[in-house]
Amino acid sequence: GSEMCIRDSCRNCITPSNNHRPTGGCVVVGLIGYPGSTAPHRDDRAPLPPQYVMSRSRTDSRSFALLLGIIWVAFALRALPITTQSFWRDETDALCYAFQFPHLLAQAVHPDHPPALETPCACPALPVPPPPDEADLLHRLLPTLRAMIRQNGPLYFFLLRGWIWLAGWSMYALRFFSLVFGVLMIPLAYVIGRRWFDRTTGIVTALLVATSPYLIWYSQEVKMYTLVPVLALLAIYGLQRALDGRPLWWAVQILSTTLAFYSHILAALLILVQFLAALTCWPLT
Repeated sequence: GSEMCIRDSCRNCITPSNNHRPTGGCVVVGLIGYPGSTAPHRDDRAPLPPQYVMSRSRTDSRSFALLLGIIWVAFALRALPITTQSFWRDETDALCYAFQFPHLLAQAVHPDHPPALETPCACPALPVPPPPDEADLLHRLLPTLRAMIRQNGPLYFFLLRGWIWLAGWSMYALRFFSLVFGVLMIPLAYVIGRRWFDRTTGIVTALLVATSPYLIWYSQEVKMYTLVPVLALLAIYGLQRALDGRPLWWAVQILSTTLAFYSHILAALLILVQFLAALTCWPLT
C-alpha cells in the first residue's frame, strides 16, 4: 500500500497507517505522486499537503499577474502606433473584399435580384466568370467560391465585414480587428508553453510573442496574418488536451484547423505541424 509521511506543526512524522512506527523528521514516500515522486501512478484521492497547495496557489497568482502585465504591454505596443503608417495596397484590397465577397455570394444565390454594391473606396472588379444560363445554385456558387479562394480564403473578409458593421471602417477600427487577434496569441502561447514544459517556458514564450516586431507589425495591418496564428495555436492546444484524454477537445482541434484553411491557403501546413506535435505530446499522455 502507499505510505505518506507529512511533517505536522510539532515536527513529528505522521503516517496514515499504524503498520509503521513514526520516526523523527519527515519523509514523503514517492508512491503517492507528490512533487519528487518517482512512482508511475498517482493516487488522486490522497490529499495534498496544505503547504504545497498554498505554495502552488501563490505561484499561480504570480504567474497570472505577470501574464496580465505582458498582455497589457503587448496591447500598448500594438495600439499606440496603430495609425502611424497609412493604408497600403493589400489593406485596401482587404477592405474591398470585405464588401465584394458578401455581395458576390448574395448575387450567386439571388441572381434575379442582386443587391447593390457600395464600397468605401474604388475597388477593382473580381474576375468572376458569369455562370451559364439557367445554372442551378451549385454551378452559380462554384465560380464565386473559386474567385474567393484565390485571395487566400474568404473567412477573414467575411469576419471583417461583420466587424465593419459593428465598428465602422476608419483606419483605427479596421486595424483594431487584427490587433484583437494579435493580443489573443499571447495567452494561447502561454498555456501551450506551460502545458508542454512549465510556467517559466510559458511566460518566456508569451513575452517573445508580445514583443516580436513581426507580430506587432501584423497586428497593425488589415490582413489575416494574426487570425491564422490564433487558429493554429488554438488547434495545437486542442490537440494537446485531446491527447490528454479529453475527447471533446477534438472538436476544438478540428474546427480551428478547418477555419484556418478557410483563412489562408498555407494553413494546410498546419496538418504537418500537428502531426509533429502529436508525436511530441504522445509520450506525455
